[in-house]
Amino acid sequence: MDPRPTEDLAPLVGHSYDERLSSLYDEGQRVEPDAFGQWLTLFRQHAREGTPQSVLDLGCGTGAFDPALADAFGGPVVGIEPSEHMRAIAQRVRPHPLVTYLNGTAERIPVEDCSCDMVLMYLVLQHLTDRSAAAIEVSRVMKPAGRLLTAGRFRGEPTPRAWSPYFPRADAMEELSLLTVNETRSMFEKAGLKFLAAERVRFKICDSLRIYLQRTRLRTATALEHLSDEEFATGLAALEADAALESSPRPV
Repeated sequence: MDPRPTEDLAPLVGHSYDERLSSLYDEGQRVEPDAFGQWLTLFRQHAREGTPQSVLDLGCGTGAFDPALADAFGGPVVGIEPSEHMRAIAQRVRPHPLVTYLNGTAERIPVEDCSCDMVLMYLVLQHLTDRSAAAIEVSRVMKPAGRLLTAGRFRGEPTPRAWSPYFPRADAMEELSLLTVNETRSMFEKAGLKFLAAERVRFKICDSLRIYLQRTRLRTATALEHLSDEEFATGLAALEADAALESSPRPV
């Protein structure tokens, strides 16, 4: 366990994805094909029926889902991303005739009222500085029959990251940044939305602990950025030791 005290922990909100993080993000946080297909299936299941649908991807990062969302739902997709570096990668690597990437935040969405059939917030809520304002904005841009899909960790739920045992302080900081499921539901209901469903999702990150070690070395998870270099090296050494003992690859 980390001997340092926990009193100095702070929530991980308002984090900026600089050039280093942006350039490594796709490799460090890559969604494997099986998991990618699994998420798209879930998006279709929880979206309203019919196409075309206009989709808003809030905090789209490097646009990992956006071309596939355009193909799946047949309508325009707008990816909102405040990081200039992430947006530039999305525009260069994932262009699509139905996809537009815009500068903006969840608290100030640069699209018209009642213009979106679906809003996606994938691993985004924990980064927001004003979640209530974001909920109001989401409600503003959604059509009356629209759907909000939000995916991520929730405080108090048994869903630790695979790196959590190796970097307990980072895990504790991330936990501080999370809302509970009930808090999330209440926040969006106050903004005028109606709760429909919650689902626990188990998905494969990669094929082995050794592959996961290589990704973790890139330090692209936000919480790991908030550790000292010494703390990160200590946790990484423990992960390296376990990966070295992996005689038969097991999916993470």
